[in-house]
Amino acid sequence: MKINKVLFVLCLLFAFFMQFKLLGSFIISENFLISTITFFSILFGFYITSLAIFVTSKYVSSLYKITDKNNPTKTLLNSLIQNYQTGLTVSLITITYFLCIIFIKSNISLNEEIRLALWYTYLVPSLIIFNIFYSYKMLRDLIKIIIQEAKS
Repeated sequence: MKINKVLFVLCLLFAFFMQFKLLGSFIISENFLISTITFFSILFGFYITSLAIFVTSKYVSSLYKITDKNNPTKTLLNSLIQNYQTGLTVSLITITYFLCIIFIKSNISLNEEIRLALWYTYLVPSLIIFNIFYSYKMLRDLIKIIIQEAKS
């Protein structure tokens, strides 16, 4: 587990460096940020709706009785909920972060462009990638649960 955290931090630092070197001249429009905020807000609603579907699922209640193979101290239900909690948190952080970028831009200078080389934009690509990854993961879990629910 500790190796995963170190690897995660190293990957994040590498991504920041590559962003600065390769994508530093890219300009982000305010419309892009607003559209991305809208997308991640819808994604946040999808996560909440999925959790509501899980509450009524008979299959999900059976996951509480099954131990997770990857972490024997947790049940599959605990792992599922933790994945959704992480996805919700990343989505909320992304929305807040993008709102902060818009706020910073509006207060620094009306003419300044938002470039990926600026210090306050370093997390933009990483957060988008994390959100896409968790979206895929949550959609995959939801599909598996729907299939298992249909079988029973």
